Amino acid sequence: AHFWLKMAEDGFAKKDAYIFAIREKENLKLIGAIGLHVDLANRKAEVGYWLGKSFWNKGYVSEALQRILQFGFEELHLNKIYASHFPHNPASGKVLQKNGFEFEGILKQEVLKNGQFLDLHRYAIFQEKYLNSEQ
Repeated sequence: AHFWLKMAEDGFAKKDAYIFAIREKENLKLIGAIGLHVDLANRKAEVGYWLGKSFWNKGYVSEALQRILQFGFEELHLNKIYASHFPHNPASGKVLQKNGFEFEGILKQEVLKNGQFLDLHRYAIFQEKYLNSEQ
């Protein structure tokens, strides 16, 4: 927890990472996190998120993702926000598609995890599409 909080604090200070808690509205219980890792020179960011398993399929990530897109495009003036997921987690791709992201491609053997190279599926949304969908 201390490492996570330090990373969030450092990211806000440097303006290169913005990490937010996802909480239940009723009791403010921490159930996950969502964040942007920003490349301001290229006006883009990668969004990442995690959610406790017992809270899956309840719309929490979609709601948090909508707010992150608003923050990224309207406050940080990013041009592109992208995300990746493992092929064995298609539900994450569905969340991205539901929120306007489009499939860009497969990054072959992109990540070494538990001694195995894994592909990533990459999705992105652009500021123009986001702003047009808000009107």
